[in-house]
Amino acid sequence: MKPKTPANRRTFANVADEWSYLHLKLLYWMYDRGDYRKAKLFARRLDKLISADERTDPSISCAEALSLIAELKGDLDRAIHFRELAVRLIHRLHALPHNPAQKAIARRYYDYDDLSHFMDLLAILYHDSGNLLKAIEVLRESRNYCEDHGIPFDGQDLLDDYLKENLEYKGASATGRTQKARSAV
Repeated sequence: MKPKTPANRRTFANVADEWSYLHLKLLYWMYDRGDYRKAKLFARRLDKLISADERTDPSISCAEALSLIAELKGDLDRAIHFRELAVRLIHRLHALPHNPAQKAIARRYYDYDDLSHFMDLLAILYHDSGNLLKAIEVLRESRNYCEDHGIPFDGQDLLDDYLKENLEYKGASATGRTQKARSAV
């Protein structure tokens, strides 16, 4: 069963309300439905809302949005840059010396699960850009992070797939070298 499409809206209370709407629609069409054509429509509108100041010193949500926009444009290096930034900012948020009430508020927006999810998405970007070893490294880091915080690691299937892919690559490379060596004899 496919997730329900977020309701269409034409009016918004403020820029933050429109930002939230466009972000949800972008995520829905990009990840839930895999319809990049429709996702790009919302990405363009969201991109127009991002100010120059936000681009140079983005918040977590802005870094995530810029990563998604870059990914849709096929600019994986830029998508990785902004996804890494979002991960660093969430790490920094969790490391701040808050009182318990402030920690609860901070984690309401970006909890341990969110950080692990962002790391898993970062691994996918590394994989898609051709850096399989970095993708595996990030997924292992995500798994360790989950273990440290007592939360489930949702990226195990992905990690298993990437480890298998790496073994197949190593096997193909070794076989290719052996065949070349044999043909040279």
